[in-house]
Amino acid sequence: MRAALRKRIAAMIRKRQGEDSLPLTLARRRLYILPTRTGLGFGLLLLLMLVAGLNYANSLALFLTFLLTGFTLVTMHHCHRNLLGAQLVAANAPPTFAQRDGTLSLTFENSSTNTRYQIAAAAGDAQTIPADVPANGFGRVDVSVPAPKRGIVQIDRLHLVTTHPFGLFRTWTWVHAPIEMLVYPRPHGLLPMPAYFVNK
Repeated sequence: MRAALRKRIAAMIRKRQGEDSLPLTLARRRLYILPTRTGLGFGLLLLLMLVAGLNYANSLALFLTFLLTGFTLVTMHHCHRNLLGAQLVAANAPPTFAQRDGTLSLTFENSSTNTRYQIAAAAGDAQTIPADVPANGFGRVDVSVPAPKRGIVQIDRLHLVTTHPFGLFRTWTWVHAPIEMLVYPRPHGLLPMPAYFVNK
């Protein structure tokens, strides 16, 4: 049931956003943000602190509660801004062999004066190690793509996500750009690899 719900939501998002083409700027309308499990736990803690402060008329507890609430709101804006305005300028998937994971290299451009931290991407269930994109520069995120059999693997849906800073909120978006990866048959025998793959 969860898989069917995810599939339906994915279809709705694809219909809402339409097909994408590179280079792509991550605009405000296509970004989504929700609290993480850590953020929900932190919110529950703030609620308990508020109830306790009101119950015991403790001004110091109320001050700390409101201070941490303000900190949470600032964190939410920073998490959203971390992806807002980033540009996905290229997506390259070199050929690979069957039954080996291929690599999809995503190139991001950051025209902002602030570094974009901990941006991760995924082309399926496996998520990559987050990477930073320097201010006024370019950054690369490598995504592992399974290649179970030979042929052409269609990568038509990318998931971009960040939880920076502090992991209290999660901002994500979907990119629907047609990307293909060529998968060669799995090699057999003891002959050396072709020069193309040795040089790479």
